Amino acid sequence: MAAAKLLASELANIARVIKDQFFTNFDADASISDVMDNLDAFDSKSRSILKALDKDDWLGFDNPVDAIDTALSDQINNYEVSTPLRSSITRAANQSSQKPPRKTPAPKAGKIASSNTITTGLLGNITDSLEGAGMTLTDRLLSVGVLKPESVGNPTAVKTATTKYKRSLENPAVAQREMNAAQNQYRTDFEETDLGPRTIIEPEDMMGRILVPNRGDPSNVGILRMVGGQDVGEIPVQGGYKFSQQNADQGLGWASNLGVARGAHNRLVKMADDAKQEPLAVYNRMEVDSTNFSTPPAESLMTQARQLPLAKKDKTEFDAELRNSYPQWVGLDDPKAMDQLMGTGEYQGQGLGKMRTAFSTIMGKAAYRDKGFPIYRETIEAVNSPELAGTKYGASGISMYSPRLDESVRAIDSHKSYDTGMPGDYVGGLNQSVPFNVMFPDSYNMLRQEMTKPKSGAAPNPFTNEQAIVAGNIRGQGVAQPTDQKWLDNIRTYLETGKSLYSSPTAGAATGLLGITSMGNADSVNPMQDEAIARHNAVVNQKMQTLGMDPQPQQGYEYGDLLPYRRNIETGEREMAMPSFARDAIRGLLDLSSTPKTKVYNPQSIFDVMM
Repeated sequence: MAAAKLLASELANIARVIKDQFFTNFDADASISDVMDNLDAFDSKSRSILKALDKDDWLGFDNPVDAIDTALSDQINNYEVSTPLRSSITRAANQSSQKPPRKTPAPKAGKIASSNTITTGLLGNITDSLEGAGMTLTDRLLSVGVLKPESVGNPTAVKTATTKYKRSLENPAVAQREMNAAQNQYRTDFEETDLGPRTIIEPEDMMGRILVPNRGDPSNVGILRMVGGQDVGEIPVQGGYKFSQQNADQGLGWASNLGVARGAHNRLVKMADDAKQEPLAVYNRMEVDSTNFSTPPAESLMTQARQLPLAKKDKTEFDAELRNSYPQWVGLDDPKAMDQLMGTGEYQGQGLGKMRTAFSTIMGKAAYRDKGFPIYRETIEAVNSPELAGTKYGASGISMYSPRLDESVRAIDSHKSYDTGMPGDYVGGLNQSVPFNVMFPDSYNMLRQEMTKPKSGAAPNPFTNEQAIVAGNIRGQGVAQPTDQKWLDNIRTYLETGKSLYSSPTAGAATGLLGITSMGNADSVNPMQDEAIARHNAVVNQKMQTLGMDPQPQQGYEYGDLLPYRRNIETGEREMAMPSFARDAIRGLLDLSSTPKTKVYNPQSIFDVMM
């Protein structure tokens, strides 16, 4: 039976079946290549006709629907068509005559027809929304996390990421998440609290005081309402370096939970007493993800998760992973889940910051992202201060406060994450952050020479950059930075040139020789280089100790430049000690003699020997 002899009603039925499937899965302006790339969206009869049409070059049409309408009508007689196309139409008609044609049901909301059926209509809407927001599909691949920034220029990597993203849309939760984001044009709505202008101070204003590291998360201050197009209600964000400024009228410099706050405040009191100088508590930035300890990230992620059709098995998997560390976790579907994360209701006062950290960290895994869970990175970027974006761990000085040493910590109820305030007065901050080893060079360099104490019997190693910064923030003595002329010259040089007069991790600008790259830049980007220099200094320190000498001047003492004594700053008592010029010269000689073994050369040593 030739196609031309088919009843018009039979042809119309076949056309209707194919077009029902087409419009279920594609926009009206979908291209021929869209159709051929997703033939699994059609039943076998329709696929046969579409393949035959493709071999006949779609009868010259650019729009697949026009070709379908023409092929399945009496207009086909006006075209030269192949035998396979006529045969496929005839077979479809014969099968249709045996049973009534059945309309292909549209997928349920958020559900794609089959594992290979990508709704080009959804992807088209996403692309249109991205364009409306001034973005591209590549931008979305980056924000979702399926494409790494370093791979943007790699066409193969972009294609692979695009394919992965399209396939992920088959998951109802992913599709819903992406549709929500597209409808709201990927907007993040964060209303920053207007605290007025920051008080800008200069290094000269800090002279005569000791500087004490005071670490904090990088979060902002304000109200978060939307994250990447996902509505999250109204979430207060209350932490970060702006806390002192925000609470200036309350006489609060910092906040934490009772035990930590009391210990941190007592540390400031003790250091001030030891040095007989007023301290400045200097903010230094913790890791980007440290904000997870506070409530905003968990509240945002939990709110988003409840709005998405996550698969039960995926939620069960998430709950099980969190319970590995926190067996008391009630579960994502439990009505008390938000109270437990926020420490409210029956969970008030339970100190659940570490559970919040685990909750957000686990939800941030790529495996859960690909199952339709919220995009963790968008939340972190939304709640953290943009002023700190791009700064490194330990970045210091953007905020400081002067502790009220004669007052005790006190309970507060204005903060969702912390219950105790540390008394102090907002001072202001530098115009920009500086690296930790520029703000606290003496204590940092001392700590970088310290060796770890492994419990397993493994060989000790010099402290890493991160270990030195942590120690500087938690130790109760020996880590306060005096603000002398040497300190001022160094930080002023850094602010003006981006270079430090100190090396990392000890005095002198360690410059590359014998394979070691220059360390003149205070913000090292080469951990192996840092480790090599730290090991070099450990060798020099050991040699000095063998000679019965202190590797570095001890804090709390003032050393004579020429006379062999040192004076206890607190008591005024004097005792015999190696004068500064002699110690520097001996250290310089030992430093130079160690270079053949360590492959690290410190040109400052030459000056120390010559002086």
